[in-house]
Amino acid sequence: LEWATTRGSRSGRVAWQFTQDLAGRLGKPLKD
Repeated sequence: LEWATTRGSRSGRVAWQFTQDLAGRLGKPLKD
């Protein structure tokens, strides 16, 4: 997921927030 955050501050943050939200819904919060 490092490429997503360094690729673009806007798109990277959106992708990361989406990943965290999805992981949270699955009951697996990410703390990286």
